[in-house]
Amino acid sequence: MLPSSPQVNQVYLSSESGILPGVLKALSSSSSSAPARPEDLKTLAIDSTTLDVSTAKDVAHRVAKEAQINMVDAPDMNLALNAADSVGVPLPLGNSSVKLYEDVTKDQELAGRDFSVVFRHLQKLQGGRQ
Repeated sequence: MLPSSPQVNQVYLSSESGILPGVLKALSSSSSSAPARPEDLKTLAIDSTTLDVSTAKDVAHRVAKEAQINMVDAPDMNLALNAADSVGVPLPLGNSSVKLYEDVTKDQELAGRDFSVVFRHLQKLQGGRQ
């Protein structure tokens, strides 16, 4: 889970460290006699960032087209956790994130708000530093 749309673009698409360029590089440097194919990876990316719809669609389209990575926009962390659990993939960071969100939103002022309240809470604990 990332703070918002710009971070999703950076993590998935950045030419230096993005997921998409990393997958494409791994495919091109396959050590087997036949080059690796994107469909052999059977990769599913679950993004639970609260982001704008156009970014979600754009990133999902690019990773599907260029590396055949299936992407699910799951802004509800519990949905992402349930999906991972159903296929036996542990997400300890996701579970910790949900616990932190639950703790932060016990404050009535923050109850029912999106996950960005966690980032604001953590910034406040650090004295406003980002």
